[in-house]
Amino acid sequence: MMKLYEDILMKKILQIHLPDKCHIDSRPLLRLAEEIVHCITTKDERKLSDGIGEVWPDKHKELAYLIHLISSEILRDKGRDHSSHITTMSVLELLGNQSWGTKVIIVLSALATCYAELWLILKHSSTNPLALSVARLRGVNSLGTMESFECRFKALRYLFEGMVDVAKCITEFEILPEQYIMLDFEAMAAVKPHIHMASYWVIRSSVTCARQITGMISLNSEKMHVLSLILYSVS
Repeated sequence: MMKLYEDILMKKILQIHLPDKCHIDSRPLLRLAEEIVHCITTKDERKLSDGIGEVWPDKHKELAYLIHLISSEILRDKGRDHSSHITTMSVLELLGNQSWGTKVIIVLSALATCYAELWLILKHSSTNPLALSVARLRGVNSLGTMESFECRFKALRYLFEGMVDVAKCITEFEILPEQYIMLDFEAMAAVKPHIHMASYWVIRSSVTCARQITGMISLNSEKMHVLSLILYSVS
């Protein structure tokens, strides 16, 4: 039954995968996303790359637009009847012309951006009127303290690191020199379905994580404190 489900899912995924053959090295975006999540969970901003004055290539600027687009898509509250699978397929369709590695990196970058925005609001809302105003416009009634979110941020880091490892495997596979592919074509062909499914599950997991953001900002401080105690007790 599971094999049949995967076969049907694979067919649907491949129907909306129409890469344009234009290779973009998206690995710098992945490194930046890693640094962002590391900063959030360790509170150490010193390890962030100093990109002040750095000019990004035009291709990366194009990816930045896609990151913004995907951030909006995965954060959009579509109701309980709208499954993570449907959102995942929507994301895959939006990224249909990208390689598998780039799809995954764009989504992980979007997820890192979503969490970073929440973290910045949390960090500054008690001292910065602008941050507090943004929090209110986002529908955050009571943010609580940074400490009340630490367990969730820590859980995010562990999951994010695992997804980054998968993304690195996918991108490394995609940039293999052609001579290696020709040496063992059958083995390479056998790996591709795993790449497709891994990409799907990384994106779907990212969608689920993004929904946790909307859940976090809707909780008041008392509920968040209780939730943090529960998470701490089982961690």
